[in-house]
Amino acid sequence: QVDDIIQAGMIGLMDAATRYEQGHGTQFETFATPRIRGAMLDELRANDWLPRGVRRVQKRIEAAMAALEQRHGRAAAE
Repeated sequence: QVDDIIQAGMIGLMDAATRYEQGHGTQFETFATPRIRGAMLDELRANDWLPRGVRRVQKRIEAAMAALEQRHGRAAAE
């Protein structure tokens, strides 16, 4: 899958190169970096079988469990 992410980044780079206009006063790196990163994130999201909302809730649950474990000094239980 790493090759797929790299390929998505290259596509983002090519897209940025075709859309970049030098007369706007921004450097190419400043213009291209968010587009490359976005293309890579889009590729990751497309291959993720869980919706983003479910991932968000999962992270909140894990953070709450870690806070409870730290507060009580033991593993959290249901």
